[in-house]
Amino acid sequence: MVRASSWLNRTARWVAGCSAAGSLLGFVLLTPAAQATSSKVAKPSLFVSGIVVNTVNLMPGTKATDASGACYQMLGADGATSSITAVGILVASGIPSSATTQVKLVTPWGTVADTGKFDKALFVDPRSTWGGVVPPGNYFRWSNRQGGSAETISGNYLFSVTVKSSGRTYTAHGAISVAC
Repeated sequence: MVRASSWLNRTARWVAGCSAAGSLLGFVLLTPAAQATSSKVAKPSLFVSGIVVNTVNLMPGTKATDASGACYQMLGADGATSSITAVGILVASGIPSSATTQVKLVTPWGTVADTGKFDKALFVDPRSTWGGVVPPGNYFRWSNRQGGSAETISGNYLFSVTVKSSGRTYTAHGAISVAC
């Protein structure tokens, strides 16, 4: 009787272990299929995350002054630089590359404006050719001026992007002020 009871206990534990393993295996096999059927398409969104002036990233609404130390970072110790580069940075998701896009970057020395397909009007720069870092999934547009001083760098900067996709219009804009 003791042996039959021992055998029954081992068999019951083996069956319980197989049942648990089978349930786990079934869960693992069915989970990816359930996730794949419930995925949603991201809604288009745009957000101007910053305007960069000579590698100093300023959030929209910021006023950069001598007191903030930003002018020193932009122009250097002697207050003059060989060039000034302004870069508008846009965070975008769910925008088709073929969407009609208008981009405008206004600087104290001029305006860069372009209309075209999203992937041609804005850029992704994995090599940071303009001297800064654009995070993955972000887009940018830039403007450059040779020679610069406190007078030429000071003024208002505006970056605006309008995208038309699937009959809807999406707009993002940001502005900063520099007073060196």
